[in-house]
Amino acid sequence: MPNNGAARFQPVLEEVDHVTHDVISASRPDLGRLRINAPLSLGVRVLPQLIDSFRLAYPRIDLQVHLTDALVDIITEDCDLAIRVSRPPRDKSTIWRKICEVPRYPVAAPSLFDRMPMPDTPDDLDPALMLSYADSGAPEMWELTKGSAMRSVKLGGHIVSNNRDFLYGLARAGAGICLLPDFLVHEELDRGEVIRVLPDWTPPSLWLTLYYPPYEVLPPLIATFSEFFETCIRDVDGLLF
Repeated sequence: MPNNGAARFQPVLEEVDHVTHDVISASRPDLGRLRINAPLSLGVRVLPQLIDSFRLAYPRIDLQVHLTDALVDIITEDCDLAIRVSRPPRDKSTIWRKICEVPRYPVAAPSLFDRMPMPDTPDDLDPALMLSYADSGAPEMWELTKGSAMRSVKLGGHIVSNNRDFLYGLARAGAGICLLPDFLVHEELDRGEVIRVLPDWTPPSLWLTLYYPPYEVLPPLIATFSEFFETCIRDVDGLLF
């Protein structure tokens, strides 16, 4: 028989847990639970080493790390801060902290150009071979510059995905060209497994930022992680770039 009494008090227990978490986060910089949201690709490639180091430095801070490529609403989601890799933010209702800029490159497998010529200009790009990153399902638009010259390239809709790792897997297999951040591709570029396409043309960099709910004062626990995160990204060689 279900324990209806316990079920009746479950919302109260959950609220007490939230209040306890908030009180500890607001008063202790080295004790409590921290709920973090981060992009999947960054989470898999960069965060394991950083989180491991953070836990060694702060063993009494527990972490809940939720990975998703969706752009979460930091106000309504149950998290203390979010890590984002995106275009410069325009949201006025949240607090954000720019950590650094993240360059991007069009990349492809060398084998792709065994069956087609290497493009010399954006006008040479074949829409059928462009792998598009987008949440909406609509094809991506690339903005490329070379000196004072600018080109906008609308990709075809043959393959569109909201996951960069999936697109990168296709690109490494020789299926097409995709535009990806440096932290995702730099190791394979160094080994020659993929190559930059149109290396003289530059897309806008993304921003790596920390996003917070609209706190009046950043809680000490969240400030602890933020400072550690920024220090690691800037000072640990090879962690991001």
